[in-house]
Amino acid sequence: MYKTVCLLIIVSTMCLSAAHADLVEVDTSPTSAWNGFNTIGSPSSIDLANGAFTTLELGTAHSTASNIDPGLLTDGLFATNNNHFSNTSDNNLNRIFFGPDNGNTEYRIMVSLDDVYDIGSINVYSWHAAGRSDQTYQVHFTDEFLPTTGDLSFSGWSSLGGFNTSGNGTDTQVVTSFEDGGAVIASAQFVIFSFEANSNNLGTYLTEIDIIQAVPEPASCVGLLGLALACLSRRKRR
Repeated sequence: MYKTVCLLIIVSTMCLSAAHADLVEVDTSPTSAWNGFNTIGSPSSIDLANGAFTTLELGTAHSTASNIDPGLLTDGLFATNNNHFSNTSDNNLNRIFFGPDNGNTEYRIMVSLDDVYDIGSINVYSWHAAGRSDQTYQVHFTDEFLPTTGDLSFSGWSSLGGFNTSGNGTDTQVVTSFEDGGAVIASAQFVIFSFEANSNNLGTYLTEIDIIQAVPEPASCVGLLGLALACLSRRKRR
């Protein structure tokens, strides 16, 4: 009986745990359609984060940004050109820029979902004519509201990891992604993105953050559970 219980516990642990993969894609011939990412895909306007309450918890937007509302990153709208000097509706109005040359060493953006969800992937998109498409950030998450200042891990936030992309050249679209083939990488309601200066000691022109719900894949877990139950039945017959 003891061995059977252990087997059931192992099966449950295997089904619930997920080791995520970190992916980066760079489109060196970008278009307004954002269709150059073969693996991760283009930005979404129907993900969990779309329309979510999005706040700046630390830092200030760059003085040259025409918009400083972090809600731009979760509104389902995307930059349609790389000209950061233009303040037209198809450019800065659909992106937000933070940079160390505005006196920030770090800035934190929190996305507050309307409930706790099993998250399958988190994607961050950027586009710039020069080196400001590189991304350097860490992600933390929690299923309850916790302090957003100081050491997030000390305050109880769980770390998902981060990215530090570099060398993407000029006029590139970049997407970074945490994912595990649709499996759960986090169960959360609050997600914080802590951005820093990128590899060129520049800020990043961000256009969208997608948080995508996990897709249940019960087949493998059902198979393992069936094996465990078969062992249990065999022991009972003995």
